[in-house]
Amino acid sequence: MSLQLVVAVRFKANDAHAIRVLNPSLVLESARPHCEVSPNLIMSSLQGYVDRKVLLVLQDGRAIVGTLFGFDQRSNVVLSESVERIYSIDEGVEEVPLGLYLVKGDMIVLIGEMDAAVDSATDLSTIRAEPLPAIRY
Repeated sequence: MSLQLVVAVRFKANDAHAIRVLNPSLVLESARPHCEVSPNLIMSSLQGYVDRKVLLVLQDGRAIVGTLFGFDQRSNVVLSESVERIYSIDEGVEEVPLGLYLVKGDMIVLIGEMDAAVDSATDLSTIRAEPLPAIRY
């Protein structure tokens, strides 16, 4: 049985566009200071995503898409060919190229594998959505 995470973004006309992320590893609890996540659990979950296209959602609300190049014992992640997707209610999704990018592990809220075929077939210029708010705790 495989897990699927569906992230829906709202349009002005209350329609929805869904981006299916296959086999999300886990929602990291580092965003909540009173919770501890086993490093072994994180490491074993991330290993299967190396050389695959992933979506990272960060504590400040940013969405980063790239190929998982590597990670360390603190869940710091290195992405190659990465872009930041900036959502807007007024315009389509803007992609800002980041290239090789290092993300500090305690900033990561979610890591999930992207379905490359669905992602490449999606016209990002037609998506209108409010940016994700920063996580407050």
